[in-house]
Amino acid sequence: MASNSEPQEDVTAQMLQQLGSASESGDRASVIVASDGRVVYANSMCATLFDYDRDELVGKPATILIETPDDQLDSRVTLPDQDTRWQGDAIGVKKSGQHFSLRLTTTIMTDEDGLRIGSMMVLAPC
Repeated sequence: MASNSEPQEDVTAQMLQQLGSASESGDRASVIVASDGRVVYANSMCATLFDYDRDELVGKPATILIETPDDQLDSRVTLPDQDTRWQGDAIGVKKSGQHFSLRLTTTIMTDEDGLRIGSMMVLAPC
């Protein structure tokens, strides 16, 4: 629970960063995205996959990393609306602008009250 001196957005960002830290030991690239569509956390596999420093990704829109083949990348992919999970093929975009095929799974993350606080994107090159 947030104290009066700590805005709820800060507490939510801290929660998302802690969840992201747990993904560090995984064998796939993962990104934690806040409800505004901006990257809160990227694990080292993600930084390597996209040729960024991890700190460069934090605060950037998650859409800089991926495009969908049908050019409909929007909040339905980074933050699915109806479903709690979205999975499909996408195009990864490296820092250099180079494109590559990947498999993207996005899962909605909620707080203890069931309110959406963000999403976790797991990315694997095809």
